[in-house]
Amino acid sequence: MNKKTMSPKIILAAVKQNGLALQYVKNNMMTPGIILEAVRQNPRALQFVSEKTMICDEIKKIIEQYCH
Repeated sequence: MNKKTMSPKIILAAVKQNGLALQYVKNNMMTPGIILEAVRQNPRALQFVSEKTMICDEIKKIIEQYCH
């Protein structure tokens, strides 16, 4: 994705269509909502979430919900 087109709305639309698009999202743009939608669409998207981001309580809930 082009930096100019990486708005949260566009990122959200992209990961709703293909969760694996999360691999192209910069860490500072990965909100819990974007991660949730990506993982809902494809649980394998979780592999693109950094360990630092996984510490967040909201992300832990997503992991528990979709990966167990």
